[in-house]
Amino acid sequence: MSTRLFIGMITFYILAIIGCNVIEGQAMVHSIDTDMTAGTQYNTVQSTDALGGVTTFWTMGASTLGVIGKVVTFDYTIFKDVDRVTGATVANDFAIFRYLLIAIGIVLVIEIIIMLRSISK
Repeated sequence: MSTRLFIGMITFYILAIIGCNVIEGQAMVHSIDTDMTAGTQYNTVQSTDALGGVTTFWTMGASTLGVIGKVVTFDYTIFKDVDRVTGATVANDFAIFRYLLIAIGIVLVIEIIIMLRSISK
């Protein structure tokens, strides 16, 4: 793959993630059920040492890693509709773009692996 095409695909992929997050945030403003808040959850843990000093640690919430997986697979609400009868989520007409973005992501991962293997030789 040429360098220009590789850089272009990475740029497009990043812009697609940003665009989906903006639309997801807009959906959150309009009170639509989203998973965006799960990605920003954190816990604060405090530890006291023997001398009485307190150290504060931030840890990710358990659902943060799940949200990262949803970002990689483009599992955003703009690609789903809710069935009014059963309440289940079903793919809508924009789902084809989701599948294309997932395919581009897979190609990018394979290309990065090939590139890193060639550098390490």
